[in-house]
Amino acid sequence: MSINRIRGNPAASHTCDRRAQWSVTALAFLWLGGVCFGQGTVTVTFNGTPPGATIPVSGYIESGVTFWNPYNAGNLVLTGAGVSGDPQDGTAYLQVPGGSDLAFTFTSPTLFNFVSFDAAGANTSFPGASLEVIGYYVMSGMVTNYFTVDSFLDRRANNLPDFETLYLSSQFQNVYRVDVFSVSSGSFYPPWSLDNVVISGVPEPSCGALVVLATLCGLGRAWMRGRRAA
Repeated sequence: MSINRIRGNPAASHTCDRRAQWSVTALAFLWLGGVCFGQGTVTVTFNGTPPGATIPVSGYIESGVTFWNPYNAGNLVLTGAGVSGDPQDGTAYLQVPGGSDLAFTFTSPTLFNFVSFDAAGANTSFPGASLEVIGYYVMSGMVTNYFTVDSFLDRRANNLPDFETLYLSSQFQNVYRVDVFSVSSGSFYPPWSLDNVVISGVPEPSCGALVVLATLCGLGRAWMRGRRAA
């Protein structure tokens, strides 16, 4: 036994080398699995609300993204297509009442890129809205964009669609949450409407998780073969 301690046991050394190789391989595949993440794109459409319906909700979840009013108890309103006096794009959408704020994030911790959204004035009784959009980074800091949403009556007068697509700046990457505020005009906070929220950089478990799972299964089989051979 003392000889093995001094000179080393070749069989034990070979086993240690195999284990080290398996560990390095596992880490490499886990890293590759992480590289596969952040490739997906999600578009939240708010579809499912019956045509002509208006449904007040305290929150809404679609495709793993949750929307809510973060700073007061006011409801949001799911609006079906064809509601008289409201903007139209042929599908359902979400209305943010005057004085209400909007926030959204993923239900599970996820970093994402906010790409664009469609916005319109609330209905024929209101003008457009000025929006302040804030994205929050994990460690610290934030990014802010400002948008002016036309009254959809003005857009119709100029033969434009009720909803317009607004694009975020390239700094809206790797945020974990977004807030959208309707900026006051005097003491008035105009309502507005939201549709087709486009988010990219969403994790795709079908890529990374399958690589990791396949790697772990392969390592498990190799480990068992090594034990039987030893």
